Amino acid sequence: LSPLLPPRPRSSMSEPAAKVDQQELCSNQEELCSKQEELSSKQEELCPKQGPNEEELCPKQEELCPNEEELCPKQEELCPNQEELCSNQEELCSKQEELSPNQEELCSNQEELCSKQEELSPNQEELCSKQEELCSKQEELPSNEEELRSDEEELPSDEEELRSDEDELRSDEEELPSDEEELHSDEEELPSDQEELRSNEEELRSDQEELPSDQEELRSDQEEAGSNQQEAGSNQQEAGSNQQETCSKQDKAVNTSDTESEHQEVIERADEVQSEIDKLNEQAAKKGNREEGWGQ
Repeated sequence: LSPLLPPRPRSSMSEPAAKVDQQELCSNQEELCSKQEELSSKQEELCPKQGPNEEELCPKQEELCPNEEELCPKQEELCPNQEELCSNQEELCSKQEELSPNQEELCSNQEELCSKQEELSPNQEELCSKQEELCSKQEELPSNEEELRSDEEELPSDEEELRSDEDELRSDEEELPSDEEELHSDEEELPSDQEELRSNEEELRSDQEELPSDQEELRSDQEEAGSNQQEAGSNQQEAGSNQQETCSKQDKAVNTSDTESEHQEVIERADEVQSEIDKLNEQAAKKGNREEGWGQ
C-alpha cells in the first residue's frame, strides 16, 4: 500500500477555507477508500485459504506479513487522522446542510435583486431626469419670486390703470349713441357728397378741356395788355406833353394877362387831358388784374 497524504490541520470554517478543506478531504477520502478496498480484497483472498489449506495459506501469510507490518503503522498513523477527518467531514456536512437553504435563499434573493435592478434602470434614468428638472426649477425659483414681488409692487398701479380704462370705456359707451347718430347722418349725407364729388369731377374735366383755349386766350390777353401798356405809355407821354403845353399856356396867360375865356379854355383842355389819362390808367389796371387772375 502507498502511504496516505497527511491531512491539513483544522482551521476556522469560513466558506472559502471550507471549500478548500472539502476538496482536500474528498481527495483523502477517495485515496483512503481505494486503500481499504485493496485491503479488503487481500483479506477476502486470504479467508478462503484458511482451514484445510493451511499449508497453502502460510506462504500467503508470510507474504502478507511484511505488508501487514508495513500497513499497521500506517493504519495507526491513519486512525487519528481518520477520526479528525471524520469530525471535519461531519462538521462540514452540518455547515453545508445549514448553508444550503441559506444559499438557495441567497441565490433567489440575488436573482430577485437583479430583476429589480433591471426593472429599476429605466425608472432610475427617469428619476435622474426629473431630479435635474427639479434642480433647474429650484434654480429658477429665486428669480420667479423676485419677479412675483415686482408684479405685486406693480399691482396697485395696474389696478389704477384698469379703473382708468374702465372709466374711459364707460365714457366711450356713453358717447357711442351720439357717434352712431353722427355716423347715420354721415351715411345719409354720403349719396349727396358722392353726387357733389361726381359733379366736381365733371367740372374739373370740363375745366381741363377748356384749359388749352383759356391758355391761348391768356396769351392773347397778355399780348393785348402789352400793346395797351405801350399805348398807355404813349398816351402818358402825350398827356405829359399836353400838360407841359397847358402849363406853358397858363404861364403865358398869366404873364400876358389873357382874357378870362382863354384861361377857361385852357383849364377845360387840361381837365380833358387828365380825364383821358385817368381812363387809360384804369384800363391798364383792369388788364393787369385780369392777367394776374389767369396766372393764378
